[in-house]
Amino acid sequence: LFEIIEKTPKTGLKIVVKLAEMIGERLRNMNNEFSRLRAELESVKQSKEAGNEKANSKKKKSIS
Repeated sequence: LFEIIEKTPKTGLKIVVKLAEMIGERLRNMNNEFSRLRAELESVKQSKEAGNEKANSKKKKSIS
């Protein structure tokens, strides 16, 4: 790549810009996927906590 940039700067620049675009797009996609998975994990945690609260409430009622 450095050789191309030295010999033909215009072509080298086009390659570097295209690589930067590809990396940026992949980073955005990964960030979106990460955000989606984080939200899904939070939802699962909340569901689990709600289930635990119900179970604890039932245990307390049966003990009383």
